[in-house]
Amino acid sequence: MNIKNFELSLKEAEKKLVRNKLSTLQINIGKFCNLACHHCHVEAGPLRPERMDEKTAKRLIQLIVTSKDIKTIDLTGGLQS
Repeated sequence: MNIKNFELSLKEAEKKLVRNKLSTLQINIGKFCNLACHHCHVEAGPLRPERMDEKTAKRLIQLIVTSKDIKTIDLTGGLQS
């Protein structure tokens, strides 16, 4: 199988990737969920113990407070109680 280099393919197609401003921030705070859906893209479930650490949470708060462009925050995931 011959797979082209992505950058070369963009150049040949005369395309350029441009990063837009970040206006929506989706935050997954953990993989614990009371459901276990087969279609879940993060494979969350009632037996998943993973959760966001304090360092990451503080960094996200700093990002949100200092950003002028973030208009929407989408929280997903959960923590075991």
